Amino acid sequence: MAICTPLNAAAQEYIGPTDMSDAVWNLGVNIRTSTVVVRRLNDGHLWVSNPARARQALTPASTADIPHTLIALEAGIAAPDEVIPWRGETGFVDAWHMDQTLREAFKGSVIRVYQDIAKSVGHAEMSRWMEKLAYGNRAVGRVPDLTSYWSRGPLKISAMEQVDFLSRLVLSDLPLSQKAQEHARHVMLEDSGPDWKFFAKTGWGPRGTHPDIGWCVGWVEQAHPRQQIHVFAVNLDMIHPTDRRKRQETARHVLRSIGALPRSNWH
Repeated sequence: MAICTPLNAAAQEYIGPTDMSDAVWNLGVNIRTSTVVVRRLNDGHLWVSNPARARQALTPASTADIPHTLIALEAGIAAPDEVIPWRGETGFVDAWHMDQTLREAFKGSVIRVYQDIAKSVGHAEMSRWMEKLAYGNRAVGRVPDLTSYWSRGPLKISAMEQVDFLSRLVLSDLPLSQKAQEHARHVMLEDSGPDWKFFAKTGWGPRGTHPDIGWCVGWVEQAHPRQQIHVFAVNLDMIHPTDRRKRQETARHVLRSIGALPRSNWH
């Protein structure tokens, strides 16, 4: 996938992507087993660490809840605050063992809810949706893969492709109703301040014999000092359970370092 040409807003000349390796390294994250991609939608400028990995397709894990939420909203399977009952299924997270709204299921990466959505959509229709949305490699596998294709494959997506997909969502440029896209954006809102909003989704999935893969993707909307939108994707190898926090920490650190998030007052 070609990287879009970032432009200097004043000079309107190609300046290439800005290397973010130092910012990632300073946080204590291995730049060889991670990548960060940030695109400023105002002018297309790109910040990247580890460009090779930025193009490497990996299992999206729960970041695929983003297209799944869009599909559920568009198909009328669920509304953001509609209660989805718990039917007694058990999992490894106690917080999942209760009724959930779609908004709550998204925030908590409640797998059973998204498995139910996949079943409601059906294998053939889900395959059609992935093609229509042009999400990653679009692969949903065989019928038995319907409830796991985003966590165990064959669905894969790169950090660059995550940024491309989210950029279309931010701009309401997906082949979906404006209402579905607007509702999905509200579901993704995680934090905000007087002049900024932070939208995000994390994911953690297995890679067979390799270390697990961790994700944090989303965007920041700024109102001051001028209106800007930065879309981002972070992925990194998850070696230890404590690496869980590094996903958002890395995203926030890089966004702060380029001025897309305030350095203080993080809620």
